[in-house]
Amino acid sequence: MASLTTEYAEQRRLADEPGDAAALRDRHRERWLAAIEVRTDRRVAFVDAARPAVDREG
Repeated sequence: MASLTTEYAEQRRLADEPGDAAALRDRHRERWLAAIEVRTDRRVAFVDAARPAVDREG
Protein backbone atom coordinates (compact mmCIF):
# COMPACT_ATOMS: atom_id res chain seq x y z
CA MET A 1 0.00 0.00 0.00
CA ALA A 2 2.81 2.38 0.84
CA SER A 3 4.43 1.88 -2.56
CA LEU A 4 1.15 2.63 -4.34
CA THR A 5 0.73 5.79 -2.29
CA THR A 6 4.27 6.86 -3.18
CA GLU A 7 3.68 6.12 -6.86
CA TYR A 8 0.44 8.10 -6.82
CA ALA A 9 2.10 11.07 -5.10
CA GLU A 10 4.87 11.08 -7.70
CA GLN A 11 2.34 11.02 -10.53
CA ARG A 12 0.40 13.90 -8.96
CA ARG A 13 3.60 15.91 -8.57
CA LEU A 14 4.62 15.31 -12.17
CA ALA A 15 1.12 16.04 -13.46
CA ASP A 16 1.13 19.42 -11.73
CA GLU A 17 4.34 20.62 -13.38
CA PRO A 18 4.01 23.14 -16.16
CA GLY A 19 4.39 21.85 -19.66
CA ASP A 20 2.51 20.41 -22.55
CA ALA A 21 -0.55 18.21 -22.32
CA ALA A 22 1.32 15.03 -23.31
CA ALA A 23 0.64 12.01 -21.16
CA LEU A 24 2.91 11.50 -18.14
CA ARG A 25 4.17 8.25 -19.63
CA ASP A 26 5.39 10.20 -22.65
CA ARG A 27 6.90 13.14 -20.75
CA HIS A 28 8.62 11.00 -18.11
CA ARG A 29 9.03 7.66 -19.84
CA GLU A 30 11.99 6.43 -17.75
CA ARG A 31 10.26 7.22 -14.43
CA TRP A 32 7.04 5.65 -15.70
CA LEU A 33 8.82 2.42 -16.67
CA ALA A 34 10.71 2.36 -13.36
CA ALA A 35 7.44 2.74 -11.43
CA ILE A 36 5.92 -0.19 -13.33
CA GLU A 37 8.97 -2.32 -12.55
CA VAL A 38 8.83 -1.46 -8.84
CA ARG A 39 5.08 -2.20 -8.73
CA THR A 40 5.62 -5.55 -10.46
CA ASP A 41 8.48 -6.52 -8.14
CA ARG A 42 6.42 -5.70 -5.06
CA ARG A 43 3.38 -7.57 -6.35
CA VAL A 44 5.51 -10.66 -6.99
CA ALA A 45 7.05 -10.39 -3.51
CA PHE A 46 3.59 -10.12 -1.95
CA VAL A 47 2.28 -13.13 -3.86
CA ASP A 48 5.37 -15.15 -2.95
CA ALA A 49 4.89 -14.28 0.73
CA ALA A 50 1.15 -15.01 0.69
CA ARG A 51 1.29 -18.20 -1.34
CA PRO A 52 2.20 -20.54 1.57
CA ALA A 53 -0.82 -19.37 3.57
CA VAL A 54 -3.18 -19.65 0.60
CA ASP A 55 -1.86 -23.00 -0.63
CA ARG A 56 -1.95 -24.64 2.78
CA GLU A 57 -4.21 -27.66 2.84
CA GLY A 58 -6.63 -28.25 5.65
